[in-house]
Amino acid sequence: MRIIIGTSGLGADGGIGSYVDEIAKWLISQNHEVLVCCASVTQMNVSKYPYPIVFTQVMNSNKEEFISIKELYENVISFQPDVVINNDNIYLSNLFPVLDSKCIRISVVHGYREHFGWDAHKIINVAAIYNHSYIDWIITISNYMYLGMNKRFRFIQNQLKFLYNGIYPFEELFIPYKIRNNDKEIKILFAGGRKQEKGADILLNAFKKLNLDNVSKLKIFWAGSLSEKGPFSKKGLDKFKNIELLGKMNRNDLMSILAKCHYLIMPSRIEACPMLLLEAMSLGVAPIVSDCDSAMKEIVAKANCGVIIKRNNYNALAEAIKGAVNGLAWEENAKRAKEFFYANLHINIYGKKLIELCQTPRNKRLGKALPFPPPNLMCFHRKPYIGSKLSFNNIIQRYRYIYGVLPKNKFNNQN
Repeated sequence: MRIIIGTSGLGADGGIGSYVDEIAKWLISQNHEVLVCCASVTQMNVSKYPYPIVFTQVMNSNKEEFISIKELYENVISFQPDVVINNDNIYLSNLFPVLDSKCIRISVVHGYREHFGWDAHKIINVAAIYNHSYIDWIITISNYMYLGMNKRFRFIQNQLKFLYNGIYPFEELFIPYKIRNNDKEIKILFAGGRKQEKGADILLNAFKKLNLDNVSKLKIFWAGSLSEKGPFSKKGLDKFKNIELLGKMNRNDLMSILAKCHYLIMPSRIEACPMLLLEAMSLGVAPIVSDCDSAMKEIVAKANCGVIIKRNNYNALAEAIKGAVNGLAWEENAKRAKEFFYANLHINIYGKKLIELCQTPRNKRLGKALPFPPPNLMCFHRKPYIGSKLSFNNIIQRYRYIYGVLPKNKFNNQN
């Protein structure tokens, strides 16, 4: 099959980009012809990837964005896809009504928020179901997301499917349990940098509760971008002798560190289906996660392979870390994590389920393709803030994020 994968991220360094990278490589390995269509604010070097990419730079004006969408349309039509799998690329969502009616359209939902929140999960959710009447299947990546969207968006109930993400394992990096059992220190990875949505402040408070400097058997690898000043700066975290600061890392380097660890800590306030959790499980690393509504707690509970703590509760996190230092059930949890991964989360399992959807049109077939441009084109929905967050434009942007309001492209093509 000829398959287009849409994305708002690119490469193997986390999030949607990692997911797309895994899927593209797997589809190519199964002899499918793949074209990745990426729309991003940040310029990217597309030559380093092992698959063809159409890159669309997100511009500021409505007219420039219209031109970008038109160029994307020409590339898509030229490729003549049998299937389009979209991942948060609103430019590609705009084109669903103009695709050949035989083309199967799939949208993967990478964010969902039922209640109020400052993050972008709600607008990611709304973007994923844009032009829903022209979508065959909408894939949710957690049971929480599936049930919530099934209840909230009744008009798409027949299109909703539920699949946890899948990845290739890093089998060559796996360090046998026996070797890690002989370590003098319990090694733990936290990869949230300074981000509060990843629970950086919760972890720091747990360390203070533990009086970390007196816990000699513990080694914390802290990865991700830090602040220039304050408690999440290099100076602020260097106060703890147990913490080794790694900074921002590419995926392969991070996996080399993760493979050495006994535990992965994710005290997040919000997640979808984090790739890092799957990577840890494939390496036989036991997870300590929050119970935020996500695939994260669902997977750990089903696998019975780690510790699930109350969200925002640093006391519970401190107790979980104390249990980890005492070696409570580490090897048993790690083995169950790895077994569950190979039985449920391996890319081969995910890919086969995805291909089934790619070969199954929705019972209610879509109508004839509309001419380009279709009505109601949308601008890119996740542009960065420019200048003060209190400026009028940035306040409007935050309002859209919170309430899931897509920005309409007002450029009139007839002018």
